[in-house]
Amino acid sequence: MPNPFVPVLLAMAAASDLIGGSSFESPRRAREVVYLLQSAPLRTFAAEELERPGHFVAVLHAGNLLLVIEAAPPSAAVIRGGIRAGSYRDVYQDLQDASAGAFIVHDANGDGLLTVAAGSGSVDVVYGEDGSRLLFNSDAKGQLLSDEQYDDRVKAADARYARMLTVLRHALEQRAGTR
Repeated sequence: MPNPFVPVLLAMAAASDLIGGSSFESPRRAREVVYLLQSAPLRTFAAEELERPGHFVAVLHAGNLLLVIEAAPPSAAVIRGGIRAGSYRDVYQDLQDASAGAFIVHDANGDGLLTVAAGSGSVDVVYGEDGSRLLFNSDAKGQLLSDEQYDDRVKAADARYARMLTVLRHALEQRAGTR
């Protein structure tokens, strides 16, 4: 006898990647980066954004958690040197230390930015350059936002996070090809 809950679970899974009819980009990118980090094997990694010299993206993979930061530190030469030396943990820490003006993502399950029902467990969090915080907990009002403002911020954060993950993915693939 077919399980009556399977269609419901499939619908919920599909809906979790959508907001306002738009598909999230970051879940697929996060899975790719996690796979590449595990294959390397690396817990931390960093790369310079080729399209924006002086801007860097670094990731720390701890268990299921992905901590990703994008910043333009004042000493880009030091960060580049750390990347060339493979000192990714130091680079990650340096970007954290210079986090004023950084965009930081706490991807709670390493599965991309996904909204969850308020109070239902692990919540993804994004910290903007201005120090703002966005919780992916479907609670717009609790964050003093209208539903439309919340949806717009979620979409923008997801697109930016997907771009950051793409930078990391390309650099990880390039690194794997040169080993």
